[in-house]
Amino acid sequence: MKKDIKSIISILLSVLMVLSSCGVSASAAEKQVPAAANASAADWMQGLDDNKKLSEINLPGTHDSAMAYGKNGTGNYVRIFGIPVMGTWQYARTQCLTLEQQLNAGVRFFDLRFSSKSDELRLCHGNMNDVKKVNLILAYVYLLHPLMFFAAVIGLPFVNLDTEFYAYEDEACTEPTTMQTVLELVKTFLREYPGETLVLKLKNENGENTAYVPLLKQVLEELKTEVNPSTGKPYLYLEQGSDIYTKMPTLSQVRGQFVLLYPEYEEIGMGGNIEMPNDTGEGSYSGEKFHYHNHWDITGEEKLAEVKDYLQHVSRVRDGKTVPYGSIIHTSSNVVMKDSPEAIEKTVGAWLYAKGTLQRGYFYGWFLCDFVTAEKSAAIWKTNF
Repeated sequence: MKKDIKSIISILLSVLMVLSSCGVSASAAEKQVPAAANASAADWMQGLDDNKKLSEINLPGTHDSAMAYGKNGTGNYVRIFGIPVMGTWQYARTQCLTLEQQLNAGVRFFDLRFSSKSDELRLCHGNMNDVKKVNLILAYVYLLHPLMFFAAVIGLPFVNLDTEFYAYEDEACTEPTTMQTVLELVKTFLREYPGETLVLKLKNENGENTAYVPLLKQVLEELKTEVNPSTGKPYLYLEQGSDIYTKMPTLSQVRGQFVLLYPEYEEIGMGGNIEMPNDTGEGSYSGEKFHYHNHWDITGEEKLAEVKDYLQHVSRVRDGKTVPYGSIIHTSSNVVMKDSPEAIEKTVGAWLYAKGTLQRGYFYGWFLCDFVTAEKSAAIWKTNF
C-alpha cells in the first residue's frame, strides 16, 4: 500500500513538473516575434525587437493625414459670377480613412498640417492666407470695371476662390479636426496599445504667420509631463535632459509614446527636424542620415517612375544587419488642373501594392501615402516580419 502511495505521489510530481515546463515554454513562445499572418494591424509593432531603431522599421504613413473630409467636398473652389466652374476639392483631398481608422489599419506615421484659427490649431491642406490674398487683389481689380464692380457689390464677384480647405471629423463636416482632438486620439490609442509608437510630423501651413507657436507649444508642453498610465512614461518622447532629439531611439525607448518630427522645431524647442525640399536627396534626422523622396508636383506616370527608381536604390535585404540609413518616401503627388492625388495614387498604387513588389525581410523605410487602406498599410508593415 505504501509503495502504491509513493508511486502515485511520484507520478503526480512528474505530471506537475511537465505542466510547469509546458507553462514556461508557452510563455517563451508568446514573446517570440509573431508571423506576419498572425500579427494584428492595431498592434503589429509589439512583436518587433525592442533593440530595433525606429529608422530601421518599414512604417506605413500618410501624407496630409487628416484630409478625408472637408466642406468643399460638395462645393467648388473657383466661381465666376457665383457659378461654380471648377471643382478643386479633388486636389485638396488626400485620404479616404479617418485618423482613427488609419491608426487601427496599422498606420504609424502621420503628416499633420495646421493653421491657427480662432485661438485653435485647425488641421488643413494648403495656406488659406494665400487664397485670401488672391481674393483681396481681385477685389481691387473689380474697381477698374463697372460691371465687375456691380457684380461684386451684389455678392456675385466675377471670380472668387473659396477659402476653406479645413479637415473635419466626419462627412457631414459638423466637427472640425483640431490639433487637440488629434492628440487626444493619439493618447487614447497609446493607452490601449502601449507596445506601439507613432511618428507625428507637424507643419504650419500659414506661411510666415507665427500665431500658432504659443498654441502648439502649450499642448506639447502638457504632453511632456502627462503620463501614459499603461507605460508610466510621458506621451511625448524626449531624450533625457533634452527636448531636442540627437539620437535615433530604439523601440524600447519609445513604446507607448509619439516621436515628434517638426519642420520648424527651433521655434518650438522640441523634437527633431529633417529638411525635405521638393526633390529627392539626403538629409539628417536624430543624428542619422536619411534618404528622402519628396517630389510632390509631378504627374502619375512621372511619380511612378521616380518611386520605382527610388526604391531600387534604398531597399536592401536586412540579413540581421543594422540598416545604414533611414528613408522617407512620399508616394503622393498633386498637379492642379491635371492629376489629382487620388488619380496619382491609383497609378502608383497599382504597382506599389501589387503582390511581390514589397517583400518581407527587405528594408524600405517610412512611406507617406495618399488614400491608404488597411490592405495597403498591411503590404508595408508585414515586410517587417
